[in-house]
Amino acid sequence: MKKTLSAALISCMVLSLAACGGSSTTATTAAATTAAQTEAATTSAQTEAATTAAAAENTVDYPKAGTVGNFYMGASVGSGGDMNIRTLIKYMEPAMGITLVPENITGSRTIYNGIKKCVEAPADGYTFGYTLYPHVVTEQFNPNTYDNALWITDYYALANLVSDSGLLAVRADDARFADVNSFSDLVDYMKESGDTLLFSACSVGGDDDILVHKIMIGAPEIADQIVIVNGEAVSDGLSSLLGGTLDVFTGNVGDVPTLVEDGEIKVLTVFAEERSGFLPDVSTAKESGYDIIASTSRGICISKDTDPAIIAIIEDYLDQIMADPAYIEDNLSQGYELNYMKHDEYEAWLQNEYDNFGPIAESYDWK
Repeated sequence: MKKTLSAALISCMVLSLAACGGSSTTATTAAATTAAQTEAATTSAQTEAATTAAAAENTVDYPKAGTVGNFYMGASVGSGGDMNIRTLIKYMEPAMGITLVPENITGSRTIYNGIKKCVEAPADGYTFGYTLYPHVVTEQFNPNTYDNALWITDYYALANLVSDSGLLAVRADDARFADVNSFSDLVDYMKESGDTLLFSACSVGGDDDILVHKIMIGAPEIADQIVIVNGEAVSDGLSSLLGGTLDVFTGNVGDVPTLVEDGEIKVLTVFAEERSGFLPDVSTAKESGYDIIASTSRGICISKDTDPAIIAIIEDYLDQIMADPAYIEDNLSQGYELNYMKHDEYEAWLQNEYDNFGPIAESYDWK
């Protein structure tokens, strides 16, 4: 399924890139002037253009071939964020002619500490950081972290790379949900049965946990029937679901492809604007009439003090990489759906998520 999807996406991308190709035309002037005047004007214009181009080219000596930089990641080796960044590095290094050393930051507040190392490094364009939503937003509200949280004004949000949409799933052989195939079906079942259901979630305040809170706010008619069971990892929730000690699994699209293919679980809904390319037959919550959107979104940042000319060069490289069919295929083969948002869009999206997080913060009693 993934290979077919990848080929289709790549074909579309190639066609899109081909369609973007422009054409140039030349025009001649009919003004009456002497041949000498025309030649002088042309020579002057050419000289001025060459001078301007040379000046622009020499504005910054970047990137310097052979330079060794760092990419700080608040993520453990082998995790989704780690894989996303290492895949990006694989394409950035040959394109830019530099070496980027992945630095995994583990322990307490990994995202914060990874970004902090990035912004504290010299603003020379060779140090990058990994940003993770919703963590970069929730830190502004969590009383345990907001005193020294980093926000988008503290760094330059270069781009969002991928978004792994949230979902709900049940055991495929759970007779209770035999006729439940969408979010509205689940709501109807819970209202009619009156059952209290156990929903999995990872750590308190994590993306899965926030998703359940969004569900309770977005579908208040079933909020009192939901009990959140927090675990240490996604695997805990899946094991409990398959073992029958959990009713509903809350996770991301990237968590479940093998279990879906093996027929062990049934995905009820995806919390995204559009259906997932990996689960095209699964409807979104919006299709059920509930405007609930949730994801784990991974991006990158750089020091806000970096020379704008250097940032522009980096962004050009990112544009090229994001349109590279090989890069697209690499991500799809790993189960990641690209959601490339450039700086302006990415920053505006994060700000919007922050602006709308108030009700969720209140549900945590974060005041």
